[in-house]
Amino acid sequence: MELDYFGIGYENYDSLTITNLATVIEAEFTADDVAATLADTGYEPDGSYRSYDVYSRSDVRRRAAVRDGVVVWASANEHNAPDIEGTIDAGHGHTERYHEQNDAFEAVTDAAGASRMLYIGGSHPGLNPEIAELGADAFRIDDGVAYHLLIERYESAADNSADRTKSALEQQRHELTKEARTVDVEADGRFATVSARVPTRPNRERDPIDDPPQVTWGGNFDPAARTVTLRHEAGESADSDLICYDIDTPEDGGEVEKKPLWPDQKTVSTGDETTIDLSDEPTADGIRVVYGPADDVGFRMLFSLPLEDER
Repeated sequence: MELDYFGIGYENYDSLTITNLATVIEAEFTADDVAATLADTGYEPDGSYRSYDVYSRSDVRRRAAVRDGVVVWASANEHNAPDIEGTIDAGHGHTERYHEQNDAFEAVTDAAGASRMLYIGGSHPGLNPEIAELGADAFRIDDGVAYHLLIERYESAADNSADRTKSALEQQRHELTKEARTVDVEADGRFATVSARVPTRPNRERDPIDDPPQVTWGGNFDPAARTVTLRHEAGESADSDLICYDIDTPEDGGEVEKKPLWPDQKTVSTGDETTIDLSDEPTADGIRVVYGPADDVGFRMLFSLPLEDER
């Protein structure tokens, strides 16, 4: 799932940290900049916490805590245990941090070091998940040179070998960005590290498929009329040929069937709204907005709206 749009833009982020509790964005902006963007969306002011202004919405439960230079965002769709307050407390040292409670997490974060983008745990990086205790997926820039790092920590050094990691990487090449060059694999005690130099390309043009638009989506379900209304509330415009929807049902087994969401226009922009008729879909229990050509199996998930169960 993609992040909501806060008036900043991915290209201006200094750092992006994603946990099971929240996503933290750091960049140069003011809280007023973000407030002005959220004012035209379904986000509503919802008090404050410490030095942060808090905003929330209920169509899909999302909350954002904002101060100058920092957004802490949590979504019921994106995070396993959404908690912006706990994230803020940990960031400011007001509560015990996870690395102080978990030796593996501390070791992996130390190994990853300061990174512009860092994923820890979950399925990252997924080279040897059957034996990995914990892993990290990171992008780092040192002296103007960019690197993609994959790090896994094993319970025993005996489980670790460079040959095993190389073999796993050959089978799961997708774990590295496709722009990776000069790949090195190292086994050191309980750590396996894959490092690959990648081009920084600060002025490259955005790829229309690999770089989806950052948009705040909103939606609501009318159970009496059996209709869903979806809205592009804020953010970047997109080619309407790439914005599709899929109807979730218990019978579809997770299969995605792309249908054009705005078939009668070329571009989807802020303020655009459309309605989906579900009168012929009695078992529908959700709508997903997906990004990608309708005739291609690949896609990116942009937004998911669960429907009330009235059956």
